[in-house]
Amino acid sequence: MGYKKVFVSDFDGTLYFQGQEEEFHEEDFKAIADFQAKGYLFGICTGRMFDVVKTIIGEKIRLDFAITSSGAAVVRGDGEIISRDGIDRNVAEDIMDEYERKGFQSRLHMSKEDRMINDVTFHTETAEAAAELADDINQKYSEFVAAFQNRTAVNVVPLGCSKGLAVRKVQKYFDVEKTYAIGDSATDFRLFRGADMTFTVPGAAPELAQRADYTKATVAEALKIAEEDV
Repeated sequence: MGYKKVFVSDFDGTLYFQGQEEEFHEEDFKAIADFQAKGYLFGICTGRMFDVVKTIIGEKIRLDFAITSSGAAVVRGDGEIISRDGIDRNVAEDIMDEYERKGFQSRLHMSKEDRMINDVTFHTETAEAAAELADDINQKYSEFVAAFQNRTAVNVVPLGCSKGLAVRKVQKYFDVEKTYAIGDSATDFRLFRGADMTFTVPGAAPELAQRADYTKATVAEALKIAEEDV
């Protein structure tokens, strides 16, 4: 038996607002619970690791699934792996060594179970620096990995991984009829590629808003539209 509707939300800047006085919106929690109560699925898509996201969310949201490491890993809400890809250790170490020598800070994301490297994340001072770094990595290491800008960060993931492809894996796993997605940054257009109906939050990047079916919608508002969609 499949699921009629699945809603995928970007995490940072869409559902979670780190550093702000109100890091989550209570109305989003209620809308998510209502959506799930009708038999639909809700999950997130993020560059973060699943364990980190679960720590941040706590008991506030019951996730049905999560797309993490910018598409390198897809898991059920209980942590069971649906799909996972890894970066060759030598390649990851080469990339980290090269760009750390140039002054970039990096973090290796690795599975606790088998120590598979899911992704490498670099942090920069500006979005412009992140865009330049992602381009440089893609030019030099395109045979092995793909680098995606995420605001002022760069996520380096196994070749062939993307948020859109991860959404397709969710659709196949849960036998989904229709998928809805919401995001805020230009890099979320990859997430949108896997969705049937798309939304952007207020203040989203203009280039992403141009691709969305609905703009300036909160997660709660988007979920309501998804519920009523036939």
